Amino acid sequence: MTYNNLEQLFNTIMQLRTISLQTANESHEEKAATMLQFSALNFLKDQSIIAVGELAQFLRLSKSSATQLIERLVTMGLVKRSADKEDRRVIRVTLTSKGDSELILLRKKIMKKMNHFASKIPKKDIEELLRITTNLIETLNKGQS
Repeated sequence: MTYNNLEQLFNTIMQLRTISLQTANESHEEKAATMLQFSALNFLKDQSIIAVGELAQFLRLSKSSATQLIERLVTMGLVKRSADKEDRRVIRVTLTSKGDSELILLRKKIMKKMNHFASKIPKKDIEELLRITTNLIETLNKGQS
């Protein structure tokens, strides 16, 4: 791959990221949730109960940044903190029913917005984009290990 192709790929990914963040934030700006908060809630939904360190690792944050994020989510009533039963130094986090409801609402709004844009792109192009981005994510994740 040429330097020009790499630069174009990087710029395209950055533009897509920026547009995605703007679109997602527009979708739920009245709730003042950030994409980072949405990602944390989404991860918690899939994992049920996790340690702060696990969330930090998933979001690629320092533990102190993850703790601050969790504090905001606790204040909003979206997650609950509790000490680990076996090791009280470990803090566990779980989604509250309010957090689950908020996540469902946010997902619906984001999917509606994405559907609006995706409906303008041919299905085969969407499938190809999905194949390529999945491959890219797997390759990047392998490089992180």
